[in-house]
Amino acid sequence: MFRMALFEGGLHRADELEDLVDDLGGFLIQKNITQIDITLIIAVPDEDYGLIEAKAKELRGKLIEVPLAGSEITIVSPSLGKHHLPHPVCDISEYIRRNGAVTNVMGLARGVGQRINQITATEKGMIEEADVAVYSLGNFSRCLRKKTHLFDDIDIPVVVLGGPKIFNIEGLDYYVGGIGRRSQRLRQKYDLDIFDAMVKEISKAVEKRRREIEEDPLILEPMYLKKILEENVEGIEKIISPIPIVLNVDGVKVKMPLNQFKDKIKNIEFDGRKIEEYCNIYQSPYTGFTILKIYTKSYFESIRK
Repeated sequence: MFRMALFEGGLHRADELEDLVDDLGGFLIQKNITQIDITLIIAVPDEDYGLIEAKAKELRGKLIEVPLAGSEITIVSPSLGKHHLPHPVCDISEYIRRNGAVTNVMGLARGVGQRINQITATEKGMIEEADVAVYSLGNFSRCLRKKTHLFDDIDIPVVVLGGPKIFNIEGLDYYVGGIGRRSQRLRQKYDLDIFDAMVKEISKAVEKRRREIEEDPLILEPMYLKKILEENVEGIEKIISPIPIVLNVDGVKVKMPLNQFKDKIKNIEFDGRKIEEYCNIYQSPYTGFTILKIYTKSYFESIRK
């Protein structure tokens, strides 16, 4: 069992922490360098977490557990209009990122209006690439009830954010009130308390996905697949992106077109098998991305027979 943590500190001697994570059999999920500061998201075995805490203290950095690390969250807004974006969606996205997740923000093309709002099949496919969808909606219950079809057919866990304190509707498992249309930044203590409640609900949704996978485990850990690709795919290190490989609960997303990616992995083998034998590889609706969904053990055994 791995524990996810975020380290913030100085760049000097940060490589010692990276080496320790590697020695303990852990993984470096994400690394960001800004001038003389560094931010690392790491995963280490639960029994060795104390060693990481001691090293972080020695380096005079800050180490906090991040429940959403290793997941991708899509925040969905009814539109890109100023009454929906940038407030509060950008603040929501930033707070989720601080808890370890990789976030995408999407404004629907036809999500405006209680009577005429729609979601396209392409938008649905893009949302379902993530592990959890977070819908940021309006201030009134009647508005939310008119827009339930935007999320009731989504095949991943959905967390709805709205203005009403309580909003109950069949099929909706996760809801956080107190966040609706806002015309100012959400930076007050009251807002941060709501954000903490939001992260708690999103964490429950991510954990639900992980429990579902545990019932029929993956044949390869996504973090290990990420490491294999980083060490063997030529050109990964040259990709101009803060996160060239995004971790999902059941796979990874690589910032590389499908035809180029398949050409680079055709000779890569792990444990005597090619990478294509471990996962379903296909083009993402997002331009220039390739998705790898790792097979479950039961499916893998069935296709080997």
